[in-house]
Amino acid sequence: MQDIRAKREDELKELKQALQTSQKQYETNAHDLKHKYQQQVDQLNEDLDNIKKVKRLLLNLFFYV
Repeated sequence: MQDIRAKREDELKELKQALQTSQKQYETNAHDLKHKYQQQVDQLNEDLDNIKKVKRLLLNLFFYV
């Protein structure tokens, strides 16, 4: 009876460790994805700003020429 209990406790310990490892991996992946997403959003905002500048310059050239 004691042997079965010890095996169950070992299994539970292993499962807890596996859960902790999975949770850490999930958190790392989530952080990495958020960082990547933010970089892409920043790049798109920069591209949009550049397009707006070019548009403004072209409109100025068109109306002043």
